[in-house]
Amino acid sequence: MLVVAFPSEQVKETFIKESEEFNVKAITGKTVNRNNCVGYCALDEHPGYLTQDMCALHKCLEKECVFFYKFHYQGKNGKQRELTEIQKKNQQEIDDVIKGINSLGIDGFKALSAEHIHTDLFEVEYVAMGTIDEKEVTNWIDRKCDFKVRLKLKNVSFDTLLKMFL
Repeated sequence: MLVVAFPSEQVKETFIKESEEFNVKAITGKTVNRNNCVGYCALDEHPGYLTQDMCALHKCLEKECVFFYKFHYQGKNGKQRELTEIQKKNQQEIDDVIKGINSLGIDGFKALSAEHIHTDLFEVEYVAMGTIDEKEVTNWIDRKCDFKVRLKLKNVSFDTLLKMFL
């Protein structure tokens, strides 16, 4: 049985759909046998499966690429292997981004979730009490933190918004 963590629902849906197929699309665009794949790359520029050779060529593990998701297989004893250190580091990084942004004390602003878009770029979903200048907030966050952000407003009802801030 295959065990893997997904960076987003879109990647999860793509993986589940393709996991039912025997041949899958590799990052090169070619079709490869799924059983020969060691992981999946979620980078928008070349999403797809990787064989061991492709993984070595791209140096996914050496670079600790946050878009690479290594597959682990459960043995016959049913014990689930832990997720790779890369995946744990990615989740910790996202948690740190959200905590870091929320600790800046921007009035009426709350980061809800983040997605790693590129090496030092995160897309941050947020809610706000009232109107905010996204460019000003983005610049403020970029100056205070060691990463860049792209903000995405989440529309919620006023009652939900009040609960989030109280």
